[in-house]
Amino acid sequence: MNLRRIGVLVAKEFRHGTSSLFFILAIVYPIVLSLLITLVFGDLFSQRPRLGVVDLGDSAVTATLSSYSQLEVIPYADEATLRQDVERGKVVGGVVLPTGLDETLRANASVELLTLRWGQALAKDLALIDATVDRALLEVGELPQPIQVTLIPLGKVNTTTWEQRLVPLLVLLTILIGGTMLPASALVDEKQHRTLGALVTTPTTLMDVYLSKMVMGVSISTVMGIVVLLLNRSLGNQPTLLLGTLLISAVGASAFGILIGSMLKDSNALMATFKSMGLLLYAPALVELFPRIPNWVAWLFPSYYIMNPVIEVSQNGAGVAEISWKLMVLCALIGTMILIMVKRVEYQQQQLALAK
Repeated sequence: MNLRRIGVLVAKEFRHGTSSLFFILAIVYPIVLSLLITLVFGDLFSQRPRLGVVDLGDSAVTATLSSYSQLEVIPYADEATLRQDVERGKVVGGVVLPTGLDETLRANASVELLTLRWGQALAKDLALIDATVDRALLEVGELPQPIQVTLIPLGKVNTTTWEQRLVPLLVLLTILIGGTMLPASALVDEKQHRTLGALVTTPTTLMDVYLSKMVMGVSISTVMGIVVLLLNRSLGNQPTLLLGTLLISAVGASAFGILIGSMLKDSNALMATFKSMGLLLYAPALVELFPRIPNWVAWLFPSYYIMNPVIEVSQNGAGVAEISWKLMVLCALIGTMILIMVKRVEYQQQQLALAK
């Protein structure tokens, strides 16, 4: 193994590999999918209904509504803009607060509010908005509330939105495309174009070639992982730990990609392999989509240890202690794959020597 030769090979990969399908997918696909998830699932499947508020008199009702966790309150400067957004469904409902509202409420006088509703809104969302607005009016007017309701959640409470649930799948896709599929396809291309044998006739060794493609995979998957988390507002507040976790996950994904590429001879076999392994690779992220499935089911899949530490650090603010055992499992898997890779290199070097 020679670091200078590996550096030269990595530069070659980035210079000539940018036109490959998997390289383009590793860069473009995560970004496009992130934007689609944000635009579609972030608005359509949000668990908190959105209420647009036009406040004409700087009323305390606006601040009171914003303090409630059950609604997402969006301020508007004028009624016309609010009407447009309600018609498009960007907000479920809208309310216009007139000038002098607070004084009217405290005087226990009657109040008329202009309220707007989206025609396709769910009945439960409209009922929640009505009840919350009524509560805010009574609170600002210092009036007695006729009913006090105490909610007691039973069972496992899940407050994550669909947008948040899809982030693990997106992160896993990003790491596997850049870290696994890209190195594997690059290695298979070398075999198909018969350039692998030509490379090893120089002082470059087969291990140098493998490591260069692995470095490329680690670099792409780590950078794109950060980009995807940034686009989904999931970077968290521990950048050093997040970067370290992403690097370890990318190394694991790339080592797996090199193993697959070393065992296959053409791109058709490579695509067939990825298709057949699709469910096994992405199963942990699918478990995250449905909270009713027990967490231990995801532990059975190796890709869980690639995805979960990154998600725990970025979304849940976990520290080293919380993810240490998962990182240990991942490092053990990486060590096993590297040992197998060394054996594969020795075997293939013997095959190439016999071919000469």
